Amino acid sequence: MSVERELIISKLVGFLTGEISKTEIYEWSLFVAVSRDYEELINNNPLNEKIFQFLIEINKPRNSSASIKIILQYFLECLEGKKVFDPAYFNSLLEDKLPKPTLTSPESQNTKSVSEKKPSALQGILPAINKMYILIFLFCSILLNIFGLLKPDFLVSADEIVPTRLIMLREALPHLFYGAAMLIAILVTVPRVVFYLLFFIATWGMFFYWYSATDFILKNGWSLILLIPLLPIITLPPTLMFLTMLNRWFSQAPQTVREIKK
Repeated sequence: MSVERELIISKLVGFLTGEISKTEIYEWSLFVAVSRDYEELINNNPLNEKIFQFLIEINKPRNSSASIKIILQYFLECLEGKKVFDPAYFNSLLEDKLPKPTLTSPESQNTKSVSEKKPSALQGILPAINKMYILIFLFCSILLNIFGLLKPDFLVSADEIVPTRLIMLREALPHLFYGAAMLIAILVTVPRVVFYLLFFIATWGMFFYWYSATDFILKNGWSLILLIPLLPIITLPPTLMFLTMLNRWFSQAPQTVREIKK
């Protein structure tokens, strides 16, 4: 069995057992589809071609959770050699014209209950809350720094010297750069090489905000225990962003078929 086939099987099994979400398997298939050697992967291989076409369109309304699992189970059995891929049969499954086959275990008996497993409500709610929390932080950070550039005397007391716009720009640039990069990371599907750059920026941003918060406290002679109330508004969102990017790093596919074979 080729390495790329084993990888596809592992992704399908991961989705069927609930280890990989619909979003993760969609992003993985998209990364493969835009890789340089995608044509090599699907060349003279209608099964691989149909698998990636289906995964890329997995979020379409016509694809119910039950039909997705049934079709992916069929793909899995074809990849494992238990069945011969039949395009006509696949189209019938896609159009929901055949009786639903019983899902069988690809790796263990745990998969037998895949069609009956109901995903926990937290599995859908927590990622959405995390994403919304990070987005609010990024938008507020960007808007606050833009406002500071437009109005340098913002948050400056009467007995303090108003900073120049050049000073404000120097202080705002890291925040604006980080905010724009992380908005791209959250809202846009990017090539793997760009993702590596965004991951580096997310890592830098986490350390930058932790350093900024700690430095602000120490410069004012306060106790480091004040980091606790600053967590939700300064340091926690970049930390969650880093963890989100780290999770995406481990869930991604290799960029090319040649990288898979290495």
